[in-house]
Amino acid sequence: MLKKTRLATTLLALVGMLIAGCATPTPEVIEKVVTKEVEKIVTQVVEVEKEVTKIVAGTPVVEKVVETKIVEKEVTRIVEVEPAPSKRGGTLTVARGSQPSTLNPYGGMSGRLTIAQIMEPLVDLDKETLEPVPLLATSWEIPDEKTYVFTLRKGVKFHDGTDFDAQAVKFAFEYMLNPDNASPRASDFERIESVEVIDDHKVAFHLTEPFGVFLSVLATRGFFVSPTMLQNATPAELDAKPVGTGPFKVVEWIRDDKIVLERFEDYWDSGLPYLDELVYKILPEYTVKMVALRTGEVDIVDNVPATEIEAVKKEENLVFASVPSTGYRSIYLNCDAPPFNDMRLRQALAWALDREEFIRLGTLGIGSPAYGPIAPPQWAFDPSFKPYKQDLDKARALMAEAGFPDGFSFAVKLRNSSEEIRMAEVLQGQFAEIGIDMEIITGEYNAVRATVIAGDYDAFLVGWTGGPDPDSNTHNSFNTNGWFNWVNYSNPEVDRLLDEARSISDIPKRTELYREAERIISDEAPMVFIKFPYFAADGQAHGLRVKNYVPDPQQIMYFKEVWVDPK
Repeated sequence: MLKKTRLATTLLALVGMLIAGCATPTPEVIEKVVTKEVEKIVTQVVEVEKEVTKIVAGTPVVEKVVETKIVEKEVTRIVEVEPAPSKRGGTLTVARGSQPSTLNPYGGMSGRLTIAQIMEPLVDLDKETLEPVPLLATSWEIPDEKTYVFTLRKGVKFHDGTDFDAQAVKFAFEYMLNPDNASPRASDFERIESVEVIDDHKVAFHLTEPFGVFLSVLATRGFFVSPTMLQNATPAELDAKPVGTGPFKVVEWIRDDKIVLERFEDYWDSGLPYLDELVYKILPEYTVKMVALRTGEVDIVDNVPATEIEAVKKEENLVFASVPSTGYRSIYLNCDAPPFNDMRLRQALAWALDREEFIRLGTLGIGSPAYGPIAPPQWAFDPSFKPYKQDLDKARALMAEAGFPDGFSFAVKLRNSSEEIRMAEVLQGQFAEIGIDMEIITGEYNAVRATVIAGDYDAFLVGWTGGPDPDSNTHNSFNTNGWFNWVNYSNPEVDRLLDEARSISDIPKRTELYREAERIISDEAPMVFIKFPYFAADGQAHGLRVKNYVPDPQQIMYFKEVWVDPK
């Protein structure tokens, strides 16, 4: 129900034998040794003695001479790091602020925090560089700009025992692209013309046109569900209990309460995961989440409210794990319906917004102003791009030009949490200065989101967690046919720029294209961009029993190599 308010590259070698099963009362210890081979060329100067025959006065004379010679030798040395004990067993409980609408990766990505534990793509992204690295594919070749050939990892099984092979890859993509299945993923992979099975462990993708971001899109959207399940399961089963190849499999999903996963014993990456069980507790309210963390009811929270950041950093029993993310916070404006089908009223909001004050009051000084969708960690980001600074006179002039000299009214929808409401109230106060009456409507995130997707809204205070490439932050949201274009925005020139940018690999040229598209998007304001990052702050908080947790720039939480200290 909606509620209204008018308030203002490391190689991991596992050494040792697993000698206990799942039912072992005490977690067993696995030694994890990190080794690295280092090759180098050693250059040496040596003296070589040899005999030389000379002709002296017509007579051969043999002399011994010493010759200097440079010798290069290849040297390989093995560097070993002290074994770090990791413990297998136990349960990790994660607090997440919203319930996913589905766990089916072909039906949506609101559940990607959970999907990332049960599904895997062909390629992964390095957490530091965001460059593609092998996962279910061990290698790939690009013989021409419209062909990608992947060699698949052998010995991989789905949770139902089905083999992961080239036929499974072909089946998954044909399923996604089949119009009868109405998958939102279809727009991500619309340039796939065909998928060819070369042999059991080699598959080729043939594209209709060059697709420079194909690998990064595969990494973030190309997950695999068992073909056996896709052929036999009901839509409800696919939503609630999809079968993947990941380190964990779904046990149960109790709506509005929890999602329970357990270790997949036949996982291809030997010895992993360490955890027996992974439990997601649905706790929408930030204060409840933080109490649950401090009392030990949960081990880690998906994000930390602005009011708690400094306290968490100072607490001896908590760890704040953070890396800069690729997301942004914005107000989505419905360009298909009044009042925001009039661009002048959208622009009036953009000029009325004081971003610095929003950050000071809304997120308590955390974050930086955003003027477009391209985030600071992305290579196309332009730090000099600052087209807006609060100008109430400009905002009033635009409203008057649109026929609303005394202001206008609209409603903004958002998730029901104290953090989100505080941000909305800051906006409400700023817009009221020029007669804009913004009504705040709160509700459970998926309920709100459903009305937004249906087009039943004026404005939506939310954002985007971003991705590895500027394409992730632009194409799906602002291309006319983008699956995430909830603002119903359409501009043929923006379509052309974004389509061309994802078709080429030249970074300087792509940067030029993305910056021009961003300039137009910012000017026409289908969204009013507020701040980086999406959440109040990047990162998660966890207790000391959580070991080896590494934060991700996309704010996805990975638990494959996390373990818990039983003490």
